[in-house]
Amino acid sequence: MSITIHPSRDRTRIMISFPYDPDLVARVKAIPGAKWVSEERVWSISTQYQSQLDELRTDGHKSSGDFITALGKRANEIKGACPRLAVRIEYLATGCSIYISGYVSMRPIRDAIPSARWIEKEGHYKVEVSTMDRVDILIAALKEINERDEQKNSTERNTR
Repeated sequence: MSITIHPSRDRTRIMISFPYDPDLVARVKAIPGAKWVSEERVWSISTQYQSQLDELRTDGHKSSGDFITALGKRANEIKGACPRLAVRIEYLATGCSIYISGYVSMRPIRDAIPSARWIEKEGHYKVEVSTMDRVDILIAALKEINERDEQKNSTERNTR
């Protein structure tokens, strides 16, 4: 089972989402102060309960340190998936934030990762990533952007 974890906007809580599993829901509810945020369809827990969250992830899930190491090995793959985009990776305790900017349509990112946010004043997308499944989805979206951009450029060259 894939558990997606990312910090809240104010970084005081950890947001958790996963496919419905009654046993896992019961385990999350047992964490003091755990709240269901229905509009975002995530569970929210205080950062002070990080250790209890790590226990939830032990069923076949890597620790944050292992994830960061694995992500570091795939950083060039992420950056190379669409060379025309600028990609910056910021490593965090519970995963990472990936910032993506460039002059192409980012719709595949929005479609594949609904939690991706456009940061208007900084001119980039911010994608919170805490699982390798999410990394794979992001890479696929970046490759789709690259393919669309190459097709557009090819069509423009052929019409000249």
